[in-house]
Amino acid sequence: MSKSNFLNRDLSNPKQVYVLDTPSLERDRVVRFLGKSAFAVTVFSTPFAFFKKNDIQQSGPSVLIANIELPNIAGVDFLEQLKIAQLNIPVIFYGKAQHVPQGVAAVKRGALNFLLMPANQEPIIELIEDGLQISAELQNSFSPDKTLQSKLSLLSPREQEVFFLLIRGYSNAELVSALGISLDTAKQYKSSLMRKLEAKSLSQLISLATMNMSHVQPASHLEIRPS
Repeated sequence: MSKSNFLNRDLSNPKQVYVLDTPSLERDRVVRFLGKSAFAVTVFSTPFAFFKKNDIQQSGPSVLIANIELPNIAGVDFLEQLKIAQLNIPVIFYGKAQHVPQGVAAVKRGALNFLLMPANQEPIIELIEDGLQISAELQNSFSPDKTLQSKLSLLSPREQEVFFLLIRGYSNAELVSALGISLDTAKQYKSSLMRKLEAKSLSQLISLATMNMSHVQPASHLEIRPS
């Protein structure tokens, strides 16, 4: 089997992972172990090549894992381009220690997570599985009973306030200041709403909300001011 066929084999497999990075040893390592983990892997060297592919999301749930240092575009700006292109695909960024501030900013803007490389295979695969679950939920979100908006109806008014502040990047301390509640109470609301929304982590919650914001609106009694 040729290298090209190996990287792009079994595209009917619903576990589709796109890798976006310039040729490097790190990219080769990621692609190699993903290929051995029953994922269908497609590799892109530039954002242009990725956006040029016109069947993203058409073959089932998918996840994008990308270097935070992309050619000619910052990771946060790449996320904005995804929104403009209406590609609701979970994104996992990776990079080195000097890229941590960029990674944190990207997670606050909707990336699923940022991995410091080199990383062990297990956390990468776990994140990809989380992303595939989010992708599947997004693809099913056209059913009214499965939208994030529907799930938000399970939250109390206070939990909804906390939710909309969390997805804008508020920390626990900022929740305390904004809502006039204690730190313990803020943590309790946060834990409760994440359980009701079936989010395993804060980054997963932000990613799911960011990619589904066209379906999500604050309840009429909530006044969410722009940052």
